[in-house]
Amino acid sequence: MSHFSKVKTRINDLNILRKTLANLGFSCDSQQKYISDVNKKTHNVDLVARNNTNSLSIGFYYDNDHYTIVADIDLWTTASSFNFFVEQLHQNYALNMILKQTNTEGFQKITQDNLIDGSIKLTVQRWR
Repeated sequence: MSHFSKVKTRINDLNILRKTLANLGFSCDSQQKYISDVNKKTHNVDLVARNNTNSLSIGFYYDNDHYTIVADIDLWTTASSFNFFVEQLHQNYALNMILKQTNTEGFQKITQDNLIDGSIKLTVQRWR
């Protein structure tokens, strides 16, 4: 049985969210204000993201101080693939927030390495 699942996040910067989704292979549409499940039920959202390879849609709506993800899990191959996406979204969002902040403070990215354990090693340097 198809239904919408919601995942509360700590994501609160729309521009960084858009950049993160693009990094993960999604295109964003803020004009469309709803997503549909397999039964054609809809849910209102502020942003729709579509995967560029398999056209999966994910919605995001702003709730007080954060965005909540809305998706029909039945459209994903497995629930674990959706969970993996959410983990990747949070990790890449955090990375983009760090890069934004370090750039604001005068640092530049020197290297970025994806390690075997899935973590990211980031080296930044301030030029004087």
